[in-house]
Amino acid sequence: MPGFPNFFILTGPTTGLAHGGNQIFMTNAACGTLMLALRELLESGKRSIECRKEVYENYNREVDDMHARMVWTHKGMTNWYRNRHGRVFAISPWRLVEYWKMTSRFRCGGVRVGVTSSNGRI
Repeated sequence: MPGFPNFFILTGPTTGLAHGGNQIFMTNAACGTLMLALRELLESGKRSIECRKEVYENYNREVDDMHARMVWTHKGMTNWYRNRHGRVFAISPWRLVEYWKMTSRFRCGGVRVGVTSSNGRI
């Protein structure tokens, strides 16, 4: 999340499952990405790693686009996956294999690695 250097989260918004699968699998995939990110940080000799704002925003647009084609956003549906604005925030729109492919490699271009972060901390 931009503005929060060295903040890693394994489960949270858009990582829950509502369409089958196993949350342990999702957490394991996130751990793999976390380890790759930490390796990049350690090997670079820098002190902070932070998601770039444009990458964060693009990811959220993709999540919303995927959810727009799913039952969870249908106007006739009432569920706890949506916030008061109607945005699905709790569950992943991807199948397990898609999520695994997304998290199986670390994309250095999506992060800022440095001595300080964009907000001046660290």
